[in-house]
Amino acid sequence: MAKYKTTITEKDGTKSSGYIENGRSYYDNGKEINAGASVTDAQGKTWTKGGTTSTTNNKQSEIDMINAAIRQNNSSSGGSSYRPSYGAIGDKIQTNPYEDEIDRIREAYERQQAQIREQNRIAVEQGTNRLN
Repeated sequence: MAKYKTTITEKDGTKSSGYIENGRSYYDNGKEINAGASVTDAQGKTWTKGGTTSTTNNKQSEIDMINAAIRQNNSSSGGSSYRPSYGAIGDKIQTNPYEDEIDRIREAYERQQAQIREQNRIAVEQGTNRLN
């Protein structure tokens, strides 16, 4: 994917220059853009970076790791690592209206994976007990 110049709009409305490369946005100094900042891609779509700029607790770290995995998966499958903006209401930028549903599905998937791990642990334990 090509590298091209863009204008970055921060949450507070200030603008700075940067670039988009491989589906990720950076300031001119090479630092990744802050959470909540928006960029406009070559097709004219505005994208807002999700997450938070600083991690304040373990739950946020876990969320950041999940989002990083999703971004990595999306970038390898040609997707984007940012959420599209659907317009502004006051100072708040609306993001994907399906985000709550995506979160619910992600949580269900994680619960299912935990159940599978637990079932595998029990199966190994039962096999070991049979051998003993």
